[in-house]
Amino acid sequence: MKKEIIVRKIKKSEKKEILKLARRAFLGIESLCVSKPDNAMVALIDNKIVGGIIYKVIKCDKKKIAYISDAFVVKEYHNQGIGKKLYKETIDFLKKEFDGVTALAKDDNVASFKLLMANGLKRVSFTEIVINLGLVNAIKHYFTTPFFIAVGMDFYMLMKDEDVKEKDSQLSDLFLFFGINLLLAIPTWICLSRNYASLSNTFLAYLTVLGIFILIRYLGFLSTKEKGKFRINNGGIFVNLIVNLLGFPYMMNGNWYPEKYENNKEFKEKLARPELIKWFVFLLLPFLYFTSSPYLKDVAQISFAYLIFFIIHFYPFNYFGGGRIYRYSKRIWLITLIVTLIVLFMMLKFTLI
Repeated sequence: MKKEIIVRKIKKSEKKEILKLARRAFLGIESLCVSKPDNAMVALIDNKIVGGIIYKVIKCDKKKIAYISDAFVVKEYHNQGIGKKLYKETIDFLKKEFDGVTALAKDDNVASFKLLMANGLKRVSFTEIVINLGLVNAIKHYFTTPFFIAVGMDFYMLMKDEDVKEKDSQLSDLFLFFGINLLLAIPTWICLSRNYASLSNTFLAYLTVLGIFILIRYLGFLSTKEKGKFRINNGGIFVNLIVNLLGFPYMMNGNWYPEKYENNKEFKEKLARPELIKWFVFLLLPFLYFTSSPYLKDVAQISFAYLIFFIIHFYPFNYFGGGRIYRYSKRIWLITLIVTLIVLFMMLKFTLI
C-alpha cells in the first residue's frame, strides 16, 4: 500500500535536520553551497522528513520574490512521486504568498527543470528578468542568489500577475555564445599577447576553437536524430569573467539540448556521443603546435587547455561534456581520462605548452 506524502512548512526545530539531509543529497562543492533553511517546505512519510525545498525571500521594491535555492529527496525515497508532489505543493504555496518564483537548474538536470516547468516556471533570459523586475532589482537578484557563479545553469521564473516570455530563440543564443565568449576573453588575450599581430592571431585562434567546439556538438547532435534547440546557459558569467581576467579563456557553455529526455542507456549514449566526438577532435588539435604557423600554434594551445576540462565529470566543469560521458559509461570515461593524461604528458614534455 502506497504511503501518504504530507507536504507542509518547516518547523523551527527541523532546521538542523533539513540542512543535514540537504547537504547529504548533494555532492562535492554543491553540498557546501546549501542555503540556511530559514524558509522551507518539507515532505514527510510516517512523520519522517524525506524531502525538502529551501527558498529565500528577495525584496524587489514593492514585489517579493521567492527564490528556490535547494530541492532534494532522500536517496532511499527516490521514484516514489515525492519530488512531484513536493514541487507542486511548494510552488502552489509560493504563488499565493509571493509576487514571483525563481530558480536555477543545471543544463541537463531534467528531474529539476521538468518539475519547475510543469508548475509554471519558464526558462528565461537575463533581459526577461530586467523586463519583469527592473534593471536594479535584476542585478540585485543576480548577486543575492548563486546566479552570478552558477556556471552551466539556466534561470527559471514565474510571475503571479505577469506573463513571462520563455527563452526559445536558438539563433540569438548562438550569436550570444560567440559574442559573449569573445568579449570575456579580451582581458586574457591582452595579457598573453606581446603585440597587435600576436593579439590578432590569438583572437582568431580562439574564434576557431569556439567554432570547432560548437560545430562538432551540432554534428554530433544531428547524428542522434533527436529534436532539440541550441541554448547558451546564462548562469555564472561572473565566474567566467574572473577566470578570464586571471589569464585563462574560460567559456560560457552552449549546446544543443533535446526536447525530451529519457532515463535509459540508449538516450545517455545519444547525449554522450557529441561529447566523445568533440573530445577525440580536441585530442588531435594540440599536435598543431608542431606546425610553423603562429595561428595554428595558438589553436593548439587553447585546445590543449580545454581538453583538460572535457574529462572532468563533476560540477562546475561537467557541462564541458565530461558529465555526459561519465553518466553514460564510467568505463569509457576512464579510457578518455587515461588517453587524455597521456597526450597531456607528451605535449608538456615535448612542446612545453
